[in-house]
Amino acid sequence: MIVYEHTTSIFMIGIALILALSILAFSAWKYLSLTLPNLPATITRALVLLLLAWCLLIPSKRTVEIRTLKPRFVVALDASESMTLSPNIAYSNRWSHAIATLNLPWLNAVATKCGIDAYRISEQLGPRMNIATVSNLTPHANVTRLRDGLTRLTSSYSGQRVAGLLLLSDGLDTQEMSNDWTAGPWPYPIYTASFEPQNAWTENPDVRIESVSTPRRVVVGWKSELRALMSGQGLQKSTIHVTLDKDGITVDDQPVQLPQSRGSQEVTFTLDHPTEGTFTYSVTTPPLPGETRTNDNVYVVSIQVVDARNQLLYVEGPPRWESKYLTRALRASDQITPLVFIRGPNQKFMTIGQRGDTTTDMAPSDLSKFKIVVIGNLDAEELGETRARNLVTFVNNGGSLVFLGGDKGWGPNGFLQTPLKPLVPVQRHNQTILEGKYPLSLTVAGRGHPAFAGDDAPWETLPPVLAGP
Repeated sequence: MIVYEHTTSIFMIGIALILALSILAFSAWKYLSLTLPNLPATITRALVLLLLAWCLLIPSKRTVEIRTLKPRFVVALDASESMTLSPNIAYSNRWSHAIATLNLPWLNAVATKCGIDAYRISEQLGPRMNIATVSNLTPHANVTRLRDGLTRLTSSYSGQRVAGLLLLSDGLDTQEMSNDWTAGPWPYPIYTASFEPQNAWTENPDVRIESVSTPRRVVVGWKSELRALMSGQGLQKSTIHVTLDKDGITVDDQPVQLPQSRGSQEVTFTLDHPTEGTFTYSVTTPPLPGETRTNDNVYVVSIQVVDARNQLLYVEGPPRWESKYLTRALRASDQITPLVFIRGPNQKFMTIGQRGDTTTDMAPSDLSKFKIVVIGNLDAEELGETRARNLVTFVNNGGSLVFLGGDKGWGPNGFLQTPLKPLVPVQRHNQTILEGKYPLSLTVAGRGHPAFAGDDAPWETLPPVLAGP
């Protein structure tokens, strides 16, 4: 909207003009003789004042833009392959019902009051799209992380007005052991749609192991728990026996009774770890009479049992002040047994500590001896893709990885250019390293971590970190 208005009040302009003309007339009468040569100068002054008043009376142009901030309405569409399933040929599959839901009149009614954002949820949360784009997607993912996707989605709208969320999914989360997370709390209403009639599926006998949860790395002499989530249908109130094998030898057997219809039950095994090494555990349940799909009746995990000492591997580039201090601090510690590799002349590594048969190749057999690995100032070429992938496997199996870095490790050809990128807790936003003092503070998640629990006073007095090229 365009508005024309005066920048100064017309009343004030009139008062100023009258006052100025009065002063001009008084000055001409008082100090100038009313002769013909003086008359043009007086008239010119009067015209200038009138021109100035006219300029002040010209209205200015002001543009006013009025926007109505509508609340958002979010649509999340499950794009996993399970959406292509159908109970039988009499019913369309779930994906067809989901797309048909997006074409119903409710969408136009909501669009008049809300802005609509659409997202794809499968193995991860997709980017924001419009309804037309999300309707043209095809279900392809073999993994569905509903809880993770919804948590990320609701967090991205923190502080914004959201009227609600429509979740078009079959509700199958392949990562969660139970559906307790669906109870929330959620910051705004979540709506769903039914894709098929109740009891439309024929309940064939089936028992399966949905997931297994256990620490993948434990200390020798300790005990740990292995939790297996069992589910199935068509059980006829049967009791099934779940067995636990260690390297092919049965070590435990527990009877489990599942609900007669669809249901699940958690089984807990207690594991002893008297010796070091890597051991393979398999949880097995026998097939039911008439069960046709038996490939999910066995779940195998490996557990690494390590020494109680904190074995640490530190791999560094050429010697520097950081490596000198850290090496000295590690060797002085009574709780850590370090092995340090520092690159010396001719690209050869110098060894500090008991090396044994450990090499700088960082093979899985080498990394299995350590709890902690520290990577110093190495670029992507020096680290190598094979070592980086082995370190990713090491972390996935329960190991701890520390990025010390430096100008090469955090440079343009550093850690972020290797398979370690998903593990790096920082992102590079520019190519220039800025020198300055950067204060340290704990995030909300950091304050809740056991490593930082306790007194917050040291963080208030902690000096800033000096960083620079």
